[in-house]
Amino acid sequence: MRPFRTPFRTAAALAAALALTAGLALAPVTSARAEDEPDTDGPTYGAPAVGECHDYGKKVLLSDNDPTPAVGCKKDHTAYTTAVVYLPDAVEYYEPTWDEFLATMSRKVLPGCAAAARKALETNWRTYMRTAYTWAWFLPTEDEIAHGARWVRCDLVLQAGNDRLQDLPARSPALKRITKAERACIKVANDGSWWETGCTKKHQFKATHNHQLPQGKYPSSKKFQRLGSKHCRGTKKYWWWVGSYRSEWRAGNRVIQCYALDR
Repeated sequence: MRPFRTPFRTAAALAAALALTAGLALAPVTSARAEDEPDTDGPTYGAPAVGECHDYGKKVLLSDNDPTPAVGCKKDHTAYTTAVVYLPDAVEYYEPTWDEFLATMSRKVLPGCAAAARKALETNWRTYMRTAYTWAWFLPTEDEIAHGARWVRCDLVLQAGNDRLQDLPARSPALKRITKAERACIKVANDGSWWETGCTKKHQFKATHNHQLPQGKYPSSKKFQRLGSKHCRGTKKYWWWVGSYRSEWRAGNRVIQCYALDR
């Protein structure tokens, strides 16, 4: 549910099958390059600006990169850039294979995106997990990579179900109070597929309580299921989810989120 790789350009599809490695090597977060300085070949070539806003939909959301220009944050926008992280020296885009590249991203780069999303909301993981916020990431274009770019853009986005996004609130990302549009709900389709959305959209389940897991090794799927069943009791029907995909687990998210039937 949170986060997604494709959808939501983040880590669920890639992270579920990856082994947890010892240590956490986060690429550094950088501030934006000066807007009045021209691009020069090198790691920062074409780098986006932390704090800029973007207005994209499903097509861009499911793409590897976003070549469209930023928009003013006072205008309607669906994304807020929280960080720019860089590839470790030994890592090259798309190499040696796409799957291996994604595995390295999950271990060494994407935890920085996860941490930046939580920090932008100025909240803790337990509050974050009650919301429909998540994070997306984008790579440079082929032309930017040819000029030496080595960055990854991290965006904060607000889910609207089925790989879609809501406009972000017309305020700074800091989360003061969870509104109905920001609260996490679950929509389940007739075919059994499901997605997370804000609670102003059609849904069956809504986020209720959650539970903080202790530090330790990333649990197996069976252990997660046992923990979810244990900590999400209390309603006749419920839907539980662990938001700690491996990238978020490495960033500190150890939260099991529970969802109750919303009738």
